[in-house]
Amino acid sequence: HKLTSKKQDDILDFRSEAKRGSTNMDKKCKEITLKYYSKWLGEEAVFEEDRGKIVPVYSEERNRIQSGYGQPFSLYVFCGENKIIISYGDGYKKEIPHFVGKISDEMPVEQIKAVMEESFGKQVNHNIKYVFDKMSDFGNNARLLEDSDYDKYEIFFKSNNPNCSNIDWLPDYFQEMVQEKTCIGVFEQDQLACCTDAPTMPFMKEFVQEIGITTLEKYRKKGYASEACSRCVKEILNQGKIPLWSTGIGNTASQKLAEKVGFTKLADVLTLSL
Repeated sequence: HKLTSKKQDDILDFRSEAKRGSTNMDKKCKEITLKYYSKWLGEEAVFEEDRGKIVPVYSEERNRIQSGYGQPFSLYVFCGENKIIISYGDGYKKEIPHFVGKISDEMPVEQIKAVMEESFGKQVNHNIKYVFDKMSDFGNNARLLEDSDYDKYEIFFKSNNPNCSNIDWLPDYFQEMVQEKTCIGVFEQDQLACCTDAPTMPFMKEFVQEIGITTLEKYRKKGYASEACSRCVKEILNQGKIPLWSTGIGNTASQKLAEKVGFTKLADVLTLSL
């Protein structure tokens, strides 16, 4: 999964631009975000080549469990603005020609999803992927958490995950986020009310970072998530990385938050796991 030297140079150029606040940053963000999803799809040039509007791609990635996930995505369908890319592995190899024959690039995503469920007999997972394209600023209440904040973070985590009985891994995870400057919180009366986190990146982790966000229920609708995520975006850019955002089709709050802090929709992604 190594990048070619030219693509590596392109990303390094972006890191310099991000640190300078270049006006060309939105274009570079999209280029590198697409490079990241080309890794998911299993073919580096899949967005660059003109191979029609429906592109089936056999990939060994569909036979693997990506880092940070509990199961492989045996079928990964990227429904972008100009093309539909169908990444498949051994599990669905025989059924792909039939499935491709039943869809068209003019179909709405929900119809493609219905054809998938009918063709493969399983419920499809539907996510929205975003690309960052503009800076935002939502106040000064959010701050970087430090090592000394761990006890407050643990209380926050337990409040949000009451059924998680084993947190032996939590101190190391917290320390890693603190070091990477991706753990941004908003406090109210000395209690951590809202906090970002850093999901594991299965590809290009030196160059991209997805943002996660949690707000305790009693502190919601106060704008804390916007403040924390806006600050997190800036910290990621300051490291020369680009921020990513992904959420489920039913999570309208996350979709609105993504747009509020500077992201625009890139694609719908439909997945199946054997």
